[in-house]
Amino acid sequence: MRPTSRNSKPGCRGRSHFIESGLMTPAFAQLSHAGRGLAVYGDAEASLEINGTDHLRLLGFRPGEQLPMLWSLLNRLDDRIENFAHQQVKNKILNKNKP
Repeated sequence: MRPTSRNSKPGCRGRSHFIESGLMTPAFAQLSHAGRGLAVYGDAEASLEINGTDHLRLLGFRPGEQLPMLWSLLNRLDDRIENFAHQQVKNKILNKNKP
């Protein structure tokens, strides 16, 4: 699953929409420092806040009867982030040991 949009500076209208949709926290919307970002997955099924109050935060929102589906989606995204992080560490170690 790939992010459908990446946006480090969503407009005011965009922020309100993301907050109301449960895809962005109000605290993240108020931040303005460099290096932060927001990735929205699929058809706004979930989002990833980068360098907000946490380093990474996965968010999603569904009606109660769809909670298992949401949990499955967020779990898959978490696994992909974890695999990516492990690969980055592995590459760093391998490159560090090259002459």
